[in-house]
Formats: sequence, C-alpha cells, structure tokens
Amino acid sequence: MRIVLIIDEFDSTPLEAIARAQHMKKPQLRYFEQGDVLHLTVAEGKERQSVEVWPNVTLELNAKGDVIELEILNATRFIRDFILESAQAKMLSLGNTPHEA
Repeated sequence: MRIVLIIDEFDSTPLEAIARAQHMKKPQLRYFEQGDVLHLTVAEGKERQSVEVWPNVTLELNAKGDVIELEILNATRFIRDFILESAQAKMLSLGNTPHEA
C-alpha cells in the first residue's frame, strides 16, 4: 500500500496525518523515558529514509516510501504544548460563540 501524506500546516498535525494515512491492525507505541522519545510504529518494515515533518517530529519511511514509524523527540514538551495549544484554540472558539442562557 502506498501512502500519500498531506499535512495542512494550519489545521493538521503529523499525528492526524498518520492516522488518516494508514491503519495498522496493531500499532505499537513505545516511550523511552531516558531520551524523552516517543515512537509510534504503524507498519512493519525496515527504515530506508527519514523525513522531518515538524520540529522534533520525524517520519520513517520504508523502501517504497510508505510511512512505517513516527518519532517524536522531546515528547513530553511536544505533547504538553500540543494539548495546551488545542485547549487554547478551543477556548478561543468558545469565546466567539454566543452562549445560551
């Protein structure tokens, strides 16, 4: 299966792009506390190439160019910032919506 990964810089993240691009029967999530690195394996295979798609976020590709793994460096900060930014965006959108009394 060939994967075309499209990341919209305004409303998508690499994680969302991976989720849309490929569904693995049993994805594997591994966290390495010592280096604060998170690996999400979405397909089996040998890594042939890596592409940085976001600061500290790398996609690992096989020989066909299919995504096989997502690697996040400084994962704790990345996830914290992602959650905070998402919450702030949601709060801003709620602030622009009239509330029912």
